Amino acid sequence: MIEAKKSYSLEIIADAVGNNPEEIMEMIQLFIDTLPPDLENLKKEANNANWLEVAKIAHKIKANIAMLQVKNALKKIREVETLSTEEKNAERILRLIEKIIVEMAEVFSSLKNELK
Repeated sequence: MIEAKKSYSLEIIADAVGNNPEEIMEMIQLFIDTLPPDLENLKKEANNANWLEVAKIAHKIKANIAMLQVKNALKKIREVETLSTEEKNAERILRLIEKIIVEMAEVFSSLKNELK
């Protein structure tokens, strides 16, 4: 059976913690615990057109997505950060956030399997 290619990588995290399996698992758990609420907060602030907050939250999320090397979501969150800083194209920002949430939900599901 061919294994599906992961949409993320733990390489940066492993390097950061010296390939310590316990610390890698702690980092995975941290992502699972913190990113979903951050994404929901991002969506809430975007729905409220609070663009300064959207930019701040997007910046925070961007670092975590970059560590996981989720390239598609990273490209989208960068665009959200840029557009919200410029306070432009609210509809596009909301669509991008929805896509990021869907993509990251798949990543979170896979990360939970890493913990088993």
